[in-house]
Amino acid sequence: MLRLTMIVLILMTLSVLTFAGEDQTPPYTIEGRVYFDYIRAVSTEGPRTDGQANEFRFRRAYFTFEKELNETFKIRFRTDVDNPDGLTKVSFDSASQSVSAANTDGKLRPFVKHLYLQWKNLLPESKLYIGMAATPTKEISEFYWGYRSIAKSMIDNFKDVTGSDIDATSADLGVALMGNFSENAGYHFMVANGSHYSKPENDHLKKGLLSIYLKPASDFIIEVYGDYEPQNKNQTYSTYKFLSAYQKDAFTAGAEYMLRNEEKANSSGGDLTRNGLSVFARYKKTDLGFFARFDRYDPDSDTDDDETNLVMLGLDYTPHKNVNVMPNIWYYMNGDKVGKEADIFAVLTFQYKF
Repeated sequence: MLRLTMIVLILMTLSVLTFAGEDQTPPYTIEGRVYFDYIRAVSTEGPRTDGQANEFRFRRAYFTFEKELNETFKIRFRTDVDNPDGLTKVSFDSASQSVSAANTDGKLRPFVKHLYLQWKNLLPESKLYIGMAATPTKEISEFYWGYRSIAKSMIDNFKDVTGSDIDATSADLGVALMGNFSENAGYHFMVANGSHYSKPENDHLKKGLLSIYLKPASDFIIEVYGDYEPQNKNQTYSTYKFLSAYQKDAFTAGAEYMLRNEEKANSSGGDLTRNGLSVFARYKKTDLGFFARFDRYDPDSDTDDDETNLVMLGLDYTPHKNVNVMPNIWYYMNGDKVGKEADIFAVLTFQYKF
């Protein structure tokens, strides 16, 4: 309640500052977006389901305030409400090398997701972000996947599915620069704490993240991404990702591959490699569309039978431009070390915006 009260007070203060003074241009904007689900477990013996899940749930709720100070500067303040007891959330038991459904209290908790100053054209054709801002990790992937209301991108979803943390945070505290090399090529570079937006920094080391994209044709894009973070003098983490996507008219398709290396110096058998693959497609021309996606998650490339394959299928009905009704199915095919039985969920997702 204290955190929520603080957020309300900040929003009230921003409103007062907005209306103070004579010059009311350019204006501010307020936006909201909510994901609400009805979930029914179809399977009965998988590691994530026992046939008892039958619930309504708010999954996310975003509230965004933006204000242009002038043609050069803009501020954004975004809050989010997260339900930690997510549809794909699992915990990982290192002793048994197995996963099980996560044990959380399921409370909706508001928190700050973005809080930054945007500075346009400090360098030509660029935007500088100072504060808590989006990372380059999944912005392009999420745009072409197009259904964050259904599921995170594969790299962002890796921890929820496998229980293995690969530090693929969607936002972090630091400084980021986005810009264009040309009309068909651009970049997104960030230096951040590496401790995510929800945790304080506890060391002097920083994380570097870089995304470079190229559009060789108007309907085709290629992205190469990498990040590097030293944990200490003997341990470093690095992640690499390759994305290609095609988008024309009402149809979009794409594929994304991720490789994660955790290297330990002066040790034998301590290195760890994780990888993931995602293939997706969607089509929507009028008020009815469909989407399909296949993900493969491997938390340890040197271990057999620990992979999880996930298939998502669904329809998207839009009775209003700001309202989506999306029935969808999640089907998990688990390796033997995850759980031999499949997990199946039937979900009805509502997205509404203002």
